[in-house]
Amino acid sequence: MVGKAKSIGHTSNAIDYGKDKLNAEEITRHNVIGSTGLEIENEFKVYQNLNSNTRLNTLSVVLSPEPEDGRKLTNEDFKQITESYLEKMNLKEHQHIAYVHKDRDHNHLHIYVNRIDNKGNAYNDSFIGKKTSQKANEIAKEKGLISARDKMFQNIEKNRNELKEIKAEIYKKHQEVLKQNPQSFQNWINQMDLKGLEVKPTINKQGQIQGFRILDKETKKDFKASEIHRSMSASNLIKSGLKNDLNHNLDTTLKRVQSKQISKSYLNKNLGNTIPKGIKKEISQLSRNGSKSVSQAVGKQKMSQQEFKYLKTVLKPMAEIELKNTEEQRLESISKDIEYAKNLQKIEDAQIDKPNNNLKLEQDYGI
Repeated sequence: MVGKAKSIGHTSNAIDYGKDKLNAEEITRHNVIGSTGLEIENEFKVYQNLNSNTRLNTLSVVLSPEPEDGRKLTNEDFKQITESYLEKMNLKEHQHIAYVHKDRDHNHLHIYVNRIDNKGNAYNDSFIGKKTSQKANEIAKEKGLISARDKMFQNIEKNRNELKEIKAEIYKKHQEVLKQNPQSFQNWINQMDLKGLEVKPTINKQGQIQGFRILDKETKKDFKASEIHRSMSASNLIKSGLKNDLNHNLDTTLKRVQSKQISKSYLNKNLGNTIPKGIKKEISQLSRNGSKSVSQAVGKQKMSQQEFKYLKTVLKPMAEIELKNTEEQRLESISKDIEYAKNLQKIEDAQIDKPNNNLKLEQDYGI
């Protein structure tokens, strides 16, 4: 049962509404004999004129049981609820009148109480709404009715279960999309859309991507991707192999994840297979003069400053080529890489120590 209350000044209009509402019935009254709102207001004023310090001198109260409870309650039940409320609020001896409304299958009470007692004392209406809500919960428990608090917890639990089911369905669809091996964010977004899921990147103040939100089009429920499952966070999507081909750059955290994934990927491959064909062809021509090949030069445990410069300025940019959006950018980057490769051939054999094909670039040089 929900309880609401406030102090009002339009007494006659409020009482007429309570009395004249379709299917309204008077439940109880105390110390009033009038039949209209104006007549009852004038009776209230007899006591209200004893106190000139207050303006809003009538309390308007609504007690509303849950619909399933309200359908079972008789007029006598509503009368008992009214009297119980007034007693708990110390208003039983104040002038009052109450009506029950039985409209739209939602039976509820309207109670109108004079704030001023027969001695001219004003009832303290501080926090009247909160107090009424508490008393309504007490009455509901006493009479075995559903309280507003119980209903709130029921709704929370129901909503939690519904959200859990929706999240599980979204995650299932996400897994189905991953089986189709999407190569980029946009590809993943497009395939999720075909399954009724709208995916939007969340953009920070710097205009960078920091994650994704997913809207289930059928239920209109919206979630952070990471709330659905941690594997759907932006960082884990990158780890699964998706590349950023959207119009926004990644934020600092995601860039680090991306850089680490690229570095790991390149370290786990044979160096000769990671160099673009254009660079390999150029190196092959230079090697005819007796100089070391790139794969030979890099496969050393210790390296000269020139070799380190190559690793930092050539291999790392080569990895980042995969993130560039246009072929023009790729060609420009490859051109620069060729120039660095040419410089590498000038390294003297004396500067190259014994080979070690398990070189750990990140650990030794902080790349």
